[in-house]
Amino acid sequence: MKKVKNVIIKLYNYINWKIQSSDVKKKEIVSAHLDIKIEKNKRILIIAPHPDDELIGCFAVISKYHNLVDIYYTGLTGYNKSKDNIIKRRKEIQKLCEKYNVGLYLDKAGEDKQLSLINFDNYQYIFIPSFIDWHWEHRNTCLNVLKIIIEKKYCQNIMFYMVTVPIPAKYVNFYNEIGKDKWDAFKEIYLSQSFMPIDRFKAVEKSYLLTNNSRIEPYYEIDADNCINYINAFKTLNETELDQMYKSINNIKKIREKSIYYYNLVEKALNKNRKGE
Repeated sequence: MKKVKNVIIKLYNYINWKIQSSDVKKKEIVSAHLDIKIEKNKRILIIAPHPDDELIGCFAVISKYHNLVDIYYTGLTGYNKSKDNIIKRRKEIQKLCEKYNVGLYLDKAGEDKQLSLINFDNYQYIFIPSFIDWHWEHRNTCLNVLKIIIEKKYCQNIMFYMVTVPIPAKYVNFYNEIGKDKWDAFKEIYLSQSFMPIDRFKAVEKSYLLTNNSRIEPYYEIDADNCINYINAFKTLNETELDQMYKSINNIKKIREKSIYYYNLVEKALNKNRKGE
């Protein structure tokens, strides 16, 4: 009986996301395809608060530039902080890195405590989760990275990537098209996350319109010299309200509306800071 119920739920969710991905008004991406040209002795760094964030937001980068990529896993595990879960999640991200020949840094102290030990000067591109997200650990990691960049005067291409809250099309600077193997890799590697609604992620990826109707991973590039203004802009947002975005993640239209609202607030705060300079 339980198996039948699970099949019905899975079928219902599949149909629900198919309908939503076709019903939601798409936003045309007019930004550039991300074509990374790496200088000699430079690499790409993807910072993942949780194992699977790097796959959800940056799989196209990993699969295309794998031998030039390092992943920094901060050691966070959300609500489940049991020892067994920590070990299981760590093994999963190690498996991903081995599969794609990607370098891996493990923050064994957890909670971004060893982030400042990373020499960001080794990296030409740094991918971090966007602050506009319902998950507090994504937001905290984003702020911590920006603070370190300011403190140590690093200068790189900084890209915010999307996890569960879509980046509004008008704020997307670059994008990568996604290969068909992305979610197959997710199913193979992240067994502990088998409950994740993959069809929801696919629907969001399809909600961006390209000429060939491909699914994409969007990125929002910021200026490394402007990090302090971003931090100040983020401080103007109500984090309790950001937490509540979780309630809208199963409705593409609603989560996009909320995302646009918060990105617009950030842009408004940034413009205010620019005028005050």
